[in-house]
Amino acid sequence: MLLKVFQSFILIIVFIACNRSSWFEYEVVLDFEAFEASSDTAPSEAEKNAGEQAFITALKKRFDTLSAQEIRIAKLAPGHFRVRIQRDAKFTKPPNQLFRSGKLELKINDEALTTKVSKDFSEYLTNNAGIDFEENERKIIAHLRKNSLIPKNFDIVFMSEKDIPVGATKYPAPMVLHSRPELTGSDLRYIYATIDQERPVISFETTSIGANKLKKATGANNKGKHLAIVFDQRVISMPAINEPILDGRGLIDGNFTPKEAKDVADLITWGALPVPVKILKHPP
Repeated sequence: MLLKVFQSFILIIVFIACNRSSWFEYEVVLDFEAFEASSDTAPSEAEKNAGEQAFITALKKRFDTLSAQEIRIAKLAPGHFRVRIQRDAKFTKPPNQLFRSGKLELKINDEALTTKVSKDFSEYLTNNAGIDFEENERKIIAHLRKNSLIPKNFDIVFMSEKDIPVGATKYPAPMVLHSRPELTGSDLRYIYATIDQERPVISFETTSIGANKLKKATGANNKGKHLAIVFDQRVISMPAINEPILDGRGLIDGNFTPKEAKDVADLITWGALPVPVKILKHPP
C-alpha cells in the first residue's frame, strides 16, 4: 500500500515538473517611470489602466503574428504581470526579445545643442570616473538637461555604441534631438532584414503618408543636418541629409549582426509596446 502511494506521489511530482518545463515563465512590470520621464507628466490612474490593457493586447498580437501555441498573462498587481509562454518549435529558447519596446522614431539632430551637451558630458565623466551608465542614465540625463539648459522640446538620447573611453570604461555619446519625430514605425509599410554591400542592414518602404513625411524631413530645410534613427531610446544610426528621399525607401545600417537585424525588423513590424517593460524574473 505504501509503495503504491509513494509511486503515485512520484508520478505527480514528475507531471508537475514536466508541465512547468513546457512553459517559459516571466514576471514583468510596466515602466511607467520611463513614460513619465519622456512626457514630463506623471500618468493618471486611468492612463495606467489603459496602458495595462494596451500592453496585454500588443503582447498577444505579437504572439498571434508568430502563430505561437499559447500565451497566458496574469495580473499580479497594478502594472505587474506573470507571462507564461508555451514551448514549441518556434520557442525553444526564452524569447526575451519579445518584451522589448520595439519603438522606432526618426528625429532631427540639433548640432549646436549636441556639441554643448557632449562637452558637458565629458566634464561630468571626468568628475564621476567609473560611474555605471546603465544604473545612472536617468540621473545623467537630468544633470545634462539642467546644466546645458536643454529646452523641453528636445530630448537627450544616447548612441547605441559605447565609443567614449574614460579610463577603463567606455560610454555612449549623447545626442540632442527634436522631441517630435519626423517618422515612426507606424509610417512603414514593409521592413525586413537584408544584406547590402556584404553588411546586414534593414530595408524599409513607407506608406504613402510616410513617404510625404520622409520627403519633407530630408528636404532643403534640413539639408546638411543628421537624421537620427532611434530604436528603443538608442540612436542606432545617424545618416547625413544630403538630398530628399522621394520614393519612401531607405536602409538602416546599425552595425548589426544578421540576427540583430532580423530581431529589430521583426519588432518594428509587430509594433511598439505602449509602455516600456522591465523583466523582473525570466527563465534560466
